[in-house]
Amino acid sequence: MDICQHTSENIEPSGESIPEEERDARFTNSSDKTTTDLQSITAQLVRTQKCIKDLHGERWLLKKQLSRWTGAVQVLQESQEENHCKLETQIHMLAESSEDMRKELQELRQNVQVLLTLRHRYFQNQYFITKSSQ
Repeated sequence: MDICQHTSENIEPSGESIPEEERDARFTNSSDKTTTDLQSITAQLVRTQKCIKDLHGERWLLKKQLSRWTGAVQVLQESQEENHCKLETQIHMLAESSEDMRKELQELRQNVQVLLTLRHRYFQNQYFITKSSQ
């Protein structure tokens, strides 16, 4: 073997030359390892791409489901707002009616008080008239 053919690849760190068969075996092992690594990386890339595709599909389904739920929630919210407005109107009407009834009851109490006072005076007068006539 010629000295010029020896490269750094053909020399061990100890400075000894590596026989060609061993060098070829190392290259083949290195090449096989690189091929195996490349195949492994390629397989992992294919799995990753499939996972990404599956995730995109799942994302699409979730968006569609969210859209349906959002629509349903909007319908419920509008219905609840209508009910709220109706109840608010009824509460307002009942509050007004209650206030009117409270005023009417107050007037009735005053009228009853006046009637009781008049009745009391009437009976007092009758008593005095009866006493005076005796």
